[in-house]
Amino acid sequence: APKFDKTVYGFLSASGCVENEDAQEILEKNGYKIVKKELKTSFKKRDYSDLMKEEVNQRIYKKNAEDLAKCGATYESLSTEIKVAYESVENGSSGGIIFEGPTGTGKSYAAMILAHKAGAPLLNLQITYGTTIEDLVGSFIPNADGGDAKWKFVMGPLLKAYVYGYPIVIEEINYGQPGVNAKLNEFTDGTPRVTINGIVYEKHPNFVVYMTMNPGYEGTEVLNVALKNRFSKVNVPALTKAEFTERAMAYSKGLGHELSKEFFNQLYEFAGTIEKAASGSQWHENVKFSIRNAQRLCETILCKARSLEEFEAAIATQYLNDLSCDNDNSVALERYKSQAEVKA
Repeated sequence: APKFDKTVYGFLSASGCVENEDAQEILEKNGYKIVKKELKTSFKKRDYSDLMKEEVNQRIYKKNAEDLAKCGATYESLSTEIKVAYESVENGSSGGIIFEGPTGTGKSYAAMILAHKAGAPLLNLQITYGTTIEDLVGSFIPNADGGDAKWKFVMGPLLKAYVYGYPIVIEEINYGQPGVNAKLNEFTDGTPRVTINGIVYEKHPNFVVYMTMNPGYEGTEVLNVALKNRFSKVNVPALTKAEFTERAMAYSKGLGHELSKEFFNQLYEFAGTIEKAASGSQWHENVKFSIRNAQRLCETILCKARSLEEFEAAIATQYLNDLSCDNDNSVALERYKSQAEVKA
């Protein structure tokens, strides 16, 4: 049998990743020697201090911090995949991350957490079927500042991020039309400059793009392969009951009253019961609940003292009434409400 040198070289990344202590202990117990070596790299960590000198960016950063604190979202809570992908972004070897997964799994919050950890204000761009290239890069508007020019060009969020070095999260990227995605590909293909309206814009080294997408939903398109290959990709799976409960409890605590673990466990099962019935032969509806439903429920029932009747009404607005919005299911819905296993 071949003999192997029982020496393990642990490399500390430039962005401060620490080796798993449990793995280190296991290796040492089995006779391996851990030798730590600093990884020498030419990459320089992104510095957003210049952006943070502007008051508007300070407000964006502060608002993101408040939103994260409200729901208890932290860098430590992110998956190892996201953290590893983030390191490649921070040291400059990757231009961004695509977060792919079902609705309400924390994709947008993950982008917000990473931008906050980097000390940067995060720009946001929501993609819909009606999004145009002008929505991305900018457009001409009447010039109200005076002077000879009747029109002036105002940058869109993508071009602003590209030129001034913001991180930007582009939501629901696979809802965009082919022309929009082609323009995104132009900004992210590694070229150091783009030309808009005859003007050449240089890419800032701090330009980072985070994208989110819900695969297979009605109205979505398959993402362009060329665009997809520009980024690190992370699958964000549906929340487990434990993850859902932990996040929902943290959110209710942020509102000033931490609801019980048992309450959110039952809410998770309650939502699953409705999803299962709706997607089966009973109603044929595409119903999908997420942590957002629980967050809105918390905001509704915790804003003031509620009677039991009001509490049941809040449950209906966030869960039961989804069934009657798309199709004529009023009779079936009332019958379903009366079943003991789904009563609030």
